[in-house]
Amino acid sequence: MVLGLTPLLKRIGLPMMKPKATRFLMDQISAVIEDRRRDRREGATRRRRNDMVDLFIDAVDKEADNSNGSKEELETIMIATCIAMQLGGYETTMSTLSFVMYYMAKMPEVQERMRAEVEAAMKAEGVRVAEQLSLEATNGLEYVEMVINETVRFHPAVGSVARQCTKDYCIPGTKVKLVRGMEVFIPTPVIHMVRKD
Repeated sequence: MVLGLTPLLKRIGLPMMKPKATRFLMDQISAVIEDRRRDRREGATRRRRNDMVDLFIDAVDKEADNSNGSKEELETIMIATCIAMQLGGYETTMSTLSFVMYYMAKMPEVQERMRAEVEAAMKAEGVRVAEQLSLEATNGLEYVEMVINETVRFHPAVGSVARQCTKDYCIPGTKVKLVRGMEVFIPTPVIHMVRKD
């Protein structure tokens, strides 16, 4: 998304997203949230996933008890955040996994070490298919995570991060002053390649 494009689209009356597609995503996420809430009310034995939806529900329930905002407003924010994460995560995940596979093909020893780690986790959990690994076991794949992190360092899915200054700020050790309202672009590859001596 081009920074500053949203106000222009609003001004000329074009939506950022197709309303029908947005409504579909909102309905799907709402249905998942309602299923999870029903499970909690009925004390379902289905294992808690501890995924984004469960964590959001926990946060909404806690925040609704401690704030002036209504639970409906908080759930609308939760749904919008889920949509943003779904849309923002699709291409970045695909790009990252493509580079991971490229490096696995170029370095068979890395691929073999990753495979051995996954197979050990599968054996420890007594599962035959990697997709059946629990979240805890998946989070424990340290070498796989290192390979992914190093891949992202060399090939960041997002080329730059754009932010808008909320107050005047002078960068320490320089004469560079960032003025409130200024758009700042931070090049991700440059940050990833800075040496830490």
